[in-house]
Amino acid sequence: MTPKRPRRSIFARGLLVFLAIFAVRPPSAAAQIAEILDPSGDGASPLAFPAGLAVGSDGVVYVAGRNGNDLFAVTPAGGVSEVYEAAGDNPRDVAVDADGALYVAAEGTDRVVRIAPGGVITTIIDATGDGTNALDGPRGVAVDSAGSVFVSGRFSHNAFRIDSGGAIAQIIDASGDGTHPLTQPFGDVAVGPDGSFYVAGQLSDNAFGVSANGTITQVIDASGDGVHSLDGPSGVAVDTEGNLYVAGRSSDNVFRVTPAGIVTEILDASGDGTSPLGDPRAVAVDRFGNVYVTGRSSDNAFRITPSGSIAEILSASGDGTAALSAPGAVEADASGNAYVAGEESANVFRVPTFAALVLDAATAWPTRSKPGRVSVRGTLDGVDGSLGFTIVVTDGIAMDETEVLAPADCETATNGKILCARIEDGKKRVKAVFSPKKKVPGEYGFKIFLNRLDFAEPQAGPITLTLIEGDGDAFQGTIGMCLLSTSSLICKG
Repeated sequence: MTPKRPRRSIFARGLLVFLAIFAVRPPSAAAQIAEILDPSGDGASPLAFPAGLAVGSDGVVYVAGRNGNDLFAVTPAGGVSEVYEAAGDNPRDVAVDADGALYVAAEGTDRVVRIAPGGVITTIIDATGDGTNALDGPRGVAVDSAGSVFVSGRFSHNAFRIDSGGAIAQIIDASGDGTHPLTQPFGDVAVGPDGSFYVAGQLSDNAFGVSANGTITQVIDASGDGVHSLDGPSGVAVDTEGNLYVAGRSSDNVFRVTPAGIVTEILDASGDGTSPLGDPRAVAVDRFGNVYVTGRSSDNAFRITPSGSIAEILSASGDGTAALSAPGAVEADASGNAYVAGEESANVFRVPTFAALVLDAATAWPTRSKPGRVSVRGTLDGVDGSLGFTIVVTDGIAMDETEVLAPADCETATNGKILCARIEDGKKRVKAVFSPKKKVPGEYGFKIFLNRLDFAEPQAGPITLTLIEGDGDAFQGTIGMCLLSTSSLICKG
C-alpha cells in the first residue's frame, strides 16, 4: 500500500467539497470580471482598437492593436509589455503556436510576420502571396499543431497555407469550391483537429472547409439550418470534436455545423432571453466545448454550454468600473476563462468561467466543517488496473492534493469492473470504480471518491482534477464554481 504524502499545515481542515467535472457555470458576480488591459497599454505605448486576441499555453494573452500598429502581451500576473510595433501594419489578428512563436496578420502592409520566442521578426508571406496569387488585406490567421500557418485575404478573396518549411500555397480562392464563390473573408479563420481549414465569406454568405488533402467543401450557406438564415458571416471556430461554429453578423446568430454536416442555430438575436445579441463579430470555443460570442452592437458577450444553456457573461458595464464598447475579438484559455476585446473602449477583459472565492473582513472560514470529499466521473480508454493510478486535485495556487492507488490496491471483478480502494485509519481514503461500457469496447466509465481532504486556504479557481494511469493515459477536467456556506466550502457544477 502506497503511503500518503505528509500533509502540510492548514488554515482550515475537512471542508466538504463536491466537484462535478465538465459542468461550466458563469461567474456569479461581476466583481470577478477583470480589465486586464486598458487604453494606456503598457504605459508608454497606448492600446488603440484591439482587433485580435490569442492565448499561449503559458496563459499569456496577446492583443493586436490595429490603430497603434502594435502587439501587447499580458502575463497571468498582470504584467503588460509591447512586444511588436511596425508603422502602417494595422494588425487585425494574432495567433500563437505550441513553441510560443507569434503570427501577426498585418492588413495595412499585406503581410504576416512571425515573432520568434527570442524576438526575431520575419515576414513569412507578403502581398505577392505564393508568387502567382496575391495576398490583399490579410484578416484572419491561425496555426496548426504541425506549425503550418493559415491566413485569409479579405480583398484578394483567398487563403494561403505557409508550412513549417516556409513553402507558400494558395488553398482557396474567389471561386470557392468551384460552384459557390468565396467573397471577402472578413473575420477569424480556424483549423480543426484533423487539419482542415475553415473560412467564411462575409459577402458570399457562406463558409468553406479545406481538408488536409486540399478538398474544398461549402459547409454552410445563406440558408443556414434551413429555417434560420445566415447573413454576413464573420468569425469561425472549431472545437476538439471537429464541430464548426459560424457567427452571422447581419443575421445576428450563430450556427454549429457537425462533421456530418448537420447545421443547427445555437444562438439568435434574443441572446439569453434577457440580453439581446447584435452584430456577432467573433466566436471562440474552449476545450470543454463552451462557445463564446461577442455582440459588437449589443456591447456584450455570451457563453453557450455544450448542453445549450445560454448566458450573457459580459455587458456594457464591463467590470463595473471600466466599460465595454464594441466588443470584437474573443478567445478562451486552457482553463476556460474568456477574454473579450472592446474595440471602441480600447481594453480587454478576462471573464472567469469559475467563481473565485474571496474572503474579506466580512466573511470567515466556517467554524463547523465536515470531512472533505471529492466525487468525480469521467471516461477513459483501455483501463488496466494492474498499472495503478495517480490522482491530482489542484487549483495551481493553494490546493494541491496528490493521491496514489498502487496496483495492489486494485482488483478486477468477474463482471469486468476494476475496483480500487486505499484504506487509511480504517476508512477508505480513495475509492475508484472503472466500469466497461458495453456499447463501446475498450472504453470505461469511472467514478472516483476521495475523502478527508485538507485545503490550506481559499481556492482561487479554476480547480482541475487529473487522473493518470500507470501507462500515462490521462483524463483531465475542470471543476465547477465554489461557494462558501455556513459550514463548508462547496464546489459543484
